[in-house]
Amino acid sequence: MPRPAPTAFLSSSVTTEGPVLDCWRCHRITAQCFQGEYCEEEDPRQPENQEITLFLILIAEFVILGSALLLLHICVTHRRKIKAARRSLETYLDMKLEKLMEITDEKEKEDSGIEK
Repeated sequence: MPRPAPTAFLSSSVTTEGPVLDCWRCHRITAQCFQGEYCEEEDPRQPENQEITLFLILIAEFVILGSALLLLHICVTHRRKIKAARRSLETYLDMKLEKLMEITDEKEKEDSGIEK
């Protein structure tokens, strides 16, 4: 299968270097679109300003989403640690309570043995 020439792709759409998402209604970044002619914008800076606004909104959304996910991760791990600590504390307290009950039972037996 023959490989297409690299120039075959370049000839169909010529792009200019610059902003990634230029012109809200354009599908490709062309020289006409970048200048605002293709999108029928009278002010050629308006599409660029819209693109910058869109980029900043996307960055803000990613930062907020990342912060929320990080906070969720921290809360979940902290909750797991607290549950583990609570379980170990409950087992420790159960063991101590059993020991105290044994001690009180022994004392009651000794006291009842002395009284007889």
